[in-house]
Amino acid sequence: MAKSRVQDHKVYVTHKLHSRSQEIANLVLSQGAYIYVCGDGNGMAKDVSAAITAAFVEHGDMTTEEATELIATLKCKRRFALDIWS
Repeated sequence: MAKSRVQDHKVYVTHKLHSRSQEIANLVLSQGAYIYVCGDGNGMAKDVSAAITAAFVEHGDMTTEEATELIATLKCKRRFALDIWS
């Protein structure tokens, strides 16, 4: 669990995403997983998208542009859903 406000050492969801990037890429790219992002739209949502993009680049044999396009496609197919606010 990522808790940034209730412990001395800050652990953010992006830390968890980076540490499990290969698993995340496999789940989305090979197994059809969905991604749901809920929370702050000013920083967290952008950072989560960047972490997932990086996972696709590193473990999905994609360029950054291809990974960005894939995320746009996943959003259109409602496999990447955002419930964010600022």
